[in-house]
Amino acid sequence: MERYLRKGRFGKRIGKTAPVYLAAVLEYLASELAELSGNMAKEKPMNRIRPREIVLAVRQDDELDRLLKDITIPGGGIYAITWHLDRQIENLEQIAWETQQAEEALAVQAVDLDGVV
Repeated sequence: MERYLRKGRFGKRIGKTAPVYLAAVLEYLASELAELSGNMAKEKPMNRIRPREIVLAVRQDDELDRLLKDITIPGGGIYAITWHLDRQIENLEQIAWETQQAEEALAVQAVDLDGVV
């Protein structure tokens, strides 16, 4: 690691603990990715982690998605972005709820008018 840090010219000086820290960060990322991908594979009865599960795991985790937003995993397929559909569904549910509340209010007013007449 130290050799790659020095060769990459990331800075003029590289501390003795920098390679250890970098190795720990890479190990954490690899274990996190393996765990999430394994969970995706377990949802389907599978014994292996395919590139598709890696893509699904990365795209469903906010932090990994931000970190790996510009990568392409060969054989992973695409991840359909449906957030705009979720927003439209929430808007339709809100409109339906408001309509139901308005109809109930009109029904209460109609009952009151029937009692007055």
